[in-house]
Order: sequence, then C-alpha cells, then structure tokens
Amino acid sequence: MPRLPTFALLLLAATATPGQDLEVRALGTGVSSRSLRTVRELALAGLQQLGKALGAPTRRITVLVHADRGSVAPALLEELQEGVPGFARLQHDEIHLVLAHIGVDPPNDLRTTVVHELVHVLLDQLAGAGAPQLPRWFHEGLAQELSGGTYLGVQEEDLAYRVKARTYIPFHQLRESFPHHDRDELALAYGQSWSFVAFLRRKIGLEPLLQAARECGPEVPFRAAVARRLRRALVEYEAEWRDYILYESGAGYRAVLGNCFFLGLVAIGIPLLAIAVARRRNREEGFKRRMADEAETAADESLEDEEPYWLESEEEVPGAAPAAEPADCEVPERSDDASTPRTDRPGPPEGPPT
Repeated sequence: MPRLPTFALLLLAATATPGQDLEVRALGTGVSSRSLRTVRELALAGLQQLGKALGAPTRRITVLVHADRGSVAPALLEELQEGVPGFARLQHDEIHLVLAHIGVDPPNDLRTTVVHELVHVLLDQLAGAGAPQLPRWFHEGLAQELSGGTYLGVQEEDLAYRVKARTYIPFHQLRESFPHHDRDELALAYGQSWSFVAFLRRKIGLEPLLQAARECGPEVPFRAAVARRLRRALVEYEAEWRDYILYESGAGYRAVLGNCFFLGLVAIGIPLLAIAVARRRNREEGFKRRMADEAETAADESLEDEEPYWLESEEEVPGAAPAAEPADCEVPERSDDASTPRTDRPGPPEGPPT
C-alpha cells in the first residue's frame, strides 16, 4: 500500500472532526444537558491547550459526569479523595467528574479540574507501555503545573518549614501512592510534587522530562530514564530543589516576614486591647458611680419632701375628750434691785423644829 505524503497526513489531521477522540456523558440522574455541553467545551479547549506539550490523544477519552458521589461505583469511591472533585482512571482513559464537589475558584473549579484530569490521561497515553513506571509525584506535579492550580492550598511558604526541618516527604515514598490517611500529609504531597516538577521544568525544560517518560518500560523506571537522558540522578535534583526552596525561592523570607507581620499585629493589638478593656472598665465604673449618685440624690429628695413629725397635726380620735389647754401662768418679773427680797423663795423656819 503506498504511503501518503506528509502534507496529505497534515491535511487529514486538519480536516478531522474536532472532538472525535472525546466522549462526554452522564452517569446517573441529575446532570443537565447544559452541564454536559459545558464539560465538553472545556475538555476540547483543554485538549487543544495540552496538545502542544503532550500531543493529541492516541486513544478515545471518556469523560463521565456525576451529579454527586452517589452515582460513583463503590469500587471507585476510594479514588475520589476528600476535597478533590474528580479523578482519572489510568489505563482506562476515563475521567470522572463529580459536579457536587466542583467549586468556584481554582483549583476546584470546573475548568481547572477538567484540564488536570486530562493531563493524567494524556501522560498515561504518551508513556505507552512504560506508563506504570511513572511515579505518582510526577503525575500529580505535572497535572498541577499544566492546569495552573495547586491542590489543597499548599504553597512554597508552607514547604519551607518542612524542608528546613527535614520533615517533608522524600519523593521515593511518593512513587506508588499518596498518604490518604492524613489530610495534612496529603496536602504536603500535592504541594511538594507541584513545586518539584515546576522546579525541574524551569531548570531543564519540560521536553526532557517527557522524553524520559516515553523511554520508560517494564524494566526501565522513570528515575533510570531521567538519569540516562540527563546524566544526573533525580536525588541530585531533589537536593537542588531543597536548596532552591530554602535560599532561592524567597519562600523562607516570605514566611519569616509573614510571621513578623503577624507578631507585629499581635504586639500592636495587645496594648490596644488592654487600652480598650481599661476604657470599658472605666466607663462601667463611671456608670456605676453615676447610678449610685443618682440613687443617693433621689433618696435625699424624698426625705426633703416629707414633713417633720413634730409639725404633723395630730389626728383626732372619735369620741375622745378634747385635750385641756394649759393654764396661764404668770411669771414674776425679776427685779434688778438686790435689796428687794424675792418672794418666790421660802424663808427660814420661824421656830425650832419640834
């Protein structure tokens, strides 16, 4: 059979029906046709965006849309991680989206989620038979880097603490799976995977990493393919990444400045809080004093309004005799003359006592 010239193949690719390698359908009830159209449009845009780096799909991709997790098969629920609105089934070319878990802002918005899961499927197809050799940290790091959204909110400032204390997760422990038992460790795994892949992309470029992924095979793990292509071991790049996080990324300084800013707010806030408490206590004490003064004043006014008991008129008792009026008594006038004897004094007895 004669081979078609190159320009003819390009013409056939250009005239191919858009989305012929994509299927979007609902599983279960509660998914509207409008939601399916939106997902399809976002998936087509994502394939066009990712095609420059990962190429076109080599197998048909199926996107299954769920209204909630109730329509997800029980055997697949363990792949639906907490806080993540979708997952990809590698080697099956399937993407599952749960609309009830879709958020408004990245990374859990619909566009970022669709592109993130497409990266998983396209990378799996690109690696071919060597796909099982790709480490989980590379899958998740590349999906976050190309979709533009880091999962679970971990930033390089958070990584600086863990790297400095040597409490981050070594990447050889993230080859097969992520720690799903601990949400903090899961967030750390996502965060450092994104940071490491972004570091490798800036340092050596994306294409050498993808070439190493293509060269993986049943007997060639990803670390061996990277070492053979780049002439350096991944552990060396991991050491450089640690130095970058601590000394070059500025994450440590940003973390320190953030702590200083927080401590500054605390240092300013505590005196202000003490002043506010003192003012409130003074206001309360002043209010109590005013209330006491007002109560005392009211008591004094009530006493002034009462008539003294000696001025009160005696009540007349029915049937009682009227009180006798006191007799008029004449008070003798005092004489200034000392020779005039006073008659109001008794004289001496006239005779001897008997």
